[in-house]
Amino acid sequence: MLPFVEKLRVAIEVPTLMSREVDYYVLLGVARDASEAEIRERFRTLAREAHPDRAPAARKAEAESKFQDLTEAVSVLTSPERRRYRHQHRQAYAGHSWGCGRT
Repeated sequence: MLPFVEKLRVAIEVPTLMSREVDYYVLLGVARDASEAEIRERFRTLAREAHPDRAPAARKAEAESKFQDLTEAVSVLTSPERRRYRHQHRQAYAGHSWGCGRT
C-alpha cells in the first residue's frame, strides 16, 4: 500500500478523542480518585512503552495515535479545571445519542 494511502486510511479510521467518548481513567489504568502523582507516574510508564520512536516502522502511526491519546488523558486529568469540566460533561451528556442512533 502506498504510504500516503496508509496515512489517509489511518486518519479516517482513528477519529480524534473529541469525536469519540474515551474514558481517560481506563486508558491510563488508574482509579477515578487517583492523585495527580499517581496519574503522572502511570503516564510515564505507559508513555515509555507507547512512544512512537520505539515502535517499528509498520506500527508507527498506531503508536503515534496511542501516544497522543495518553498525552491528552494526562493533560486533562492533571489539571483540576479540565478534570472537573470533563466530569461534569460526562455526567451531563451520558447516554445521549443526539439523534445519531435509532429512532
